Amino acid sequence: MEELALHPTVKPVQIIADAIRDVSGRGEIVLDLFGGSGSTLIAAEKTGRRGYLTELDPIYCDRILTRWEAYAKDEAERLVCGWPQPLDRLEAAD
Repeated sequence: MEELALHPTVKPVQIIADAIRDVSGRGEIVLDLFGGSGSTLIAAEKTGRRGYLTELDPIYCDRILTRWEAYAKDEAERLVCGWPQPLDRLEAAD
C-alpha cells in the first residue's frame, strides 16, 4: 500500500468519512488531535465538514499539508507545526 509511506498507521479516507457522517452534520467542525497522515482532513472535506488537525511531528505536518493540497487542489493554511512557538514569532512570520 503506497499510502503506508505517508505514516505507519494511515487510515482509509472512506472509513473515516463514514464515521464523520454518522456523528456530525455538514458545515460542522471535525477535530483530530493526532493528524497522522491527514486522512481525517480529507474525509472532512469530502463530507462537507471543516477539518481541524493537530500533529506534533513536523514531518507528518508537512505530509498532511502536501496530501491535502494534492487532494483539494488548493493551498492549506498552516497555523503552527511542531513544537509550540511564541506568538511574537508567529506574527513576525506574516
